[in-house]
Amino acid sequence: MRKYAVISLLAIFIPLFFLCCGDGGGGADAVEAFTIEYNGNGAESGTAPAPQSGDENYPQVLSDNVGNLAKNGYLFDGWNSLSDGRGIDYAPGIPYSGPDIILYAKWAAIFDYELIAPASPSPAGGDAEQKAPPVSYQYIKTKGLTSRGKLLANIDIPAKINGYEVREIGDNAFQNCSNIETVTVPETVTSIGAGAFAGCANL
Repeated sequence: MRKYAVISLLAIFIPLFFLCCGDGGGGADAVEAFTIEYNGNGAESGTAPAPQSGDENYPQVLSDNVGNLAKNGYLFDGWNSLSDGRGIDYAPGIPYSGPDIILYAKWAAIFDYELIAPASPSPAGGDAEQKAPPVSYQYIKTKGLTSRGKLLANIDIPAKINGYEVREIGDNAFQNCSNIETVTVPETVTSIGAGAFAGCANL
């Protein structure tokens, strides 16, 4: 009787063990894998970091700007889940464990500026129905530094920002920016306004 009792108990417990602990019968869920892709998002030089992959048990550390992505007039400011920067911010160096995501370079402007469009010429011959020719070019006038730009000691004004030539530095543009030590002005600039660098004691 003991022999048959032992066999009967094994016949009950062994299937229960595999039912509870095996992969096929209500055991542990499948591990979720993920990939991280990086996008330069308008960068004018450098390369985006290589894609990363992992799973929920093995998070990946988000890459820094290892490929030296750069954009004229801007500073690299981490990553964002949307190309317009209005999504979720992700700082380099933090762990990430999914789901799949594309991270876009986030850019912080250095300069305040305005686009200048030259006045359109009047239609020839006074024909009211004749449309004036479209504006053929625009250029940029710098108006000063943003809050991020004011933290910099060395200012390099680029020849172009967002594809437009920088041609003017406005009146009082960098006035009292005591943090500035050097300024590089491109050859495209043909006009520097009054008091543009007044009060820049360390320049």
